Formats: sequence, C-alpha cells, structure tokens
Amino acid sequence: MEGRKQEPSVAARGCSVRRRVLVTLFLFASAPTTASEFAGVSADRQVLLLGSPWIRHTIDDSSLGADGIRTGDINGDGHVDLVTGWEQGGVTRLCLNPGPLKSRQKWPSVTIGQVDSPEDALLADFDDDGRLDVVSVCEGKCQTIFFHWGPSNAGGLLDPTAWATTDLPASRHATQWMYCLAMQIDDRHGVDLIAGSRGPAAGIGWFQSPTDPRDMAAWQWHPIYRGRWIMSLVARDMDRDGDQDNEIDIDLSAEVVRKFGQRDN
Repeated sequence: MEGRKQEPSVAARGCSVRRRVLVTLFLFASAPTTASEFAGVSADRQVLLLGSPWIRHTIDDSSLGADGIRTGDINGDGHVDLVTGWEQGGVTRLCLNPGPLKSRQKWPSVTIGQVDSPEDALLADFDDDGRLDVVSVCEGKCQTIFFHWGPSNAGGLLDPTAWATTDLPASRHATQWMYCLAMQIDDRHGVDLIAGSRGPAAGIGWFQSPTDPRDMAAWQWHPIYRGRWIMSLVARDMDRDGDQDNEIDIDLSAEVVRKFGQRDN
C-alpha cells in the first residue's frame, strides 16, 4: 500500500496519516492446557484451527500499519526477535523476545528509525561485526532504502538514541521498494542486499557491498530483472550447484513465479 506523506529526512519524518487504522503485532499461542487458562477468554476471541483454539496476544500496538515481520536473534539470548516496518506510522521497530514465560505480554520494543512508508524491514549483519543490523525499504513518496546501525552492546538495543539511521544513496527516489533480502552474491566484502520494487521502474537487483559497508555512497546497484510488482524474494539453491539462487514472487494480474539462477561470474 502506498503512503501519502511528505518525503522525510533521514532522522525525522513528516507524517500526515489519512487512514487511522490501528494495526497491531501479535502472536497466536497454542491452546491452553487447563480449564483455568480458558477463564475470561470469550469464544469470539479464539481462533479455531483443526479443533484447537489459538489465542491472540498483542506484543506491540504502538504505531500504525505493521507491514510484515522478519526475524533474527539480535541480542544472542537464543530467542527469536522481530523487526517490522510500520508503513502508516512511518517508523521501523524492533521487538525483543522476552522468552516463553513473558511471551504473552507486550514485548520490550524500540523505534530504531523514523522513515516514511516502510514496506519491509530485515535483520542481517551487513558490516560483519557479529551483530545484526536492520534495513528498511520504503515505497510511497520516499522510495529510498535505509540502514539502521545498532549499538555495540546488546544492553543498548532498547535505547532509540543508540541507533544510527543512514540512507542508501544508490536507492534514493529510484522506485517503490517493496522487499529485500541479505545474500552473499560476489564473495567479496560484506553481505550484499537484493531488493525488489513495484511501479514504472519496478524490478529486482542487488546492491554490492563495498570494502567498508558503512560507506553508504560506495554501495553499487546492479539490476537483474524488470518486473511490475515484486512481493517477495527467497534465497534457495534451485539448481543444486552450491550457490544460492532466488525464487521470486511477482504479483501481476495473477500471481506468477519466476526463477533465476546465480551465474558463475
């Protein structure tokens, strides 16, 4: 969905939201095991799946338009954490998994960047320092990709001032970015970034990581495929040659799946 806000700076957003629809992040827990756990849970709040009730637990409802969830263990505690771009809210947020005992409560969360119309966000280690970073891809009028560099220690993850947001110059106003994927393409430097988009300039390509991945101006864009509306990218070795290829989900008038392989050179 396309945002309708003024184009923001890297550090701030100008947000005028027309539709005030609250979208929450939630998880579905498996069925309660004792009668006492059913107490106070109305039937209309239970989702029945194969005869077993699943109960929704909101973990973050701080903004508008949570648009997809990506996972990763950012603090190294063995629990899967979540990152989400809130499209109508104009923020990218990180939710830290508190573990099984507290998982049904709201999770410790932080806004790691204010960017306009984030359609997707990804956790990956782009500067090879052993810590996960975050990338947001934006559509709407922003049409830019942003890197969010986290603090040097896990204890500062929930401090919004410890995060630094920088935009990717090669992506600025190029297209309506929809989805991204971290993948080593050229076996050089850090992990590279594959991105897909929609609109007149839609397509798929990859940003080549430079010697210093934090030198944003040195990232280079390489187009791969022209399309109309790229919905997802999945890394998979399609031809079993040891290289990761890509399976692409393209949303046209009907869903079409195209596949391309990584060339030797």
